[in-house]
Amino acid sequence: KLQKLIGNDISIDIFESLPSTNDYLKDEAPLSKPRVCIAEHQTSGRGRMGRSWTSPFGRIIYCSYSQMFMKDISEMAGLGLVVGILTAKALEDMDSRLKPQLKWPNDIYLEGKKAGGILIDLLAEANGYCKAVMGIGLNVNMKGCPLKGVEKWTSLEDVVGQKLDRNVVLAEIIRFLSQGLETFLKHGLEPFLPDWRRLDFLNNNKVSLSSGQKVYTGIAKGINPQGHLCLELPQGLK
Repeated sequence: KLQKLIGNDISIDIFESLPSTNDYLKDEAPLSKPRVCIAEHQTSGRGRMGRSWTSPFGRIIYCSYSQMFMKDISEMAGLGLVVGILTAKALEDMDSRLKPQLKWPNDIYLEGKKAGGILIDLLAEANGYCKAVMGIGLNVNMKGCPLKGVEKWTSLEDVVGQKLDRNVVLAEIIRFLSQGLETFLKHGLEPFLPDWRRLDFLNNNKVSLSSGQKVYTGIAKGINPQGHLCLELPQGLK
């Protein structure tokens, strides 16, 4: 069903269970066209900085999307933000009741609660190419499903009040990704900055960031053209 929804320009690998969809695509030889890996369940799903990702069976989208870019890894700054923006725009387009926000650098929020996250793996390839593996975890039909140790989470079902077809949700996300990544390839992060400002969950909120041994506390003021979070500190913007 999913292949029919997205067409034949994207290769799809579907599994009942995998340790990690990102790790699967990292280990697979690159193809000339984008490749998607989907699993009903992950046994070793990863979040940012190696954090574990809770994985109930058949309720969440566990998806990774890989594509080759004619770019050096150093030119890929902001890709994770772009994937978050495109995912959020897909949800908005699918149902007007979904009003996602993005928490820098990689979290998707709905109604002030976490609904998903983005994980990016970049691998240098020969002849100036870069392979990007873009993982998306999204709570879809999670109503009444407790997550131990996870606070303030929600799902699409909780927001719209009904179960959703994950194939339809995923097809919409893949459609936005395939189109939007072409823009990123040509123009980088800059065309997406207005969308980030609109979707920014942290904007004008007090946040603390760790950098080495230092902790900076200030007011979030969006991102710069490289995708770094801007903080307003007592001594000025950083």
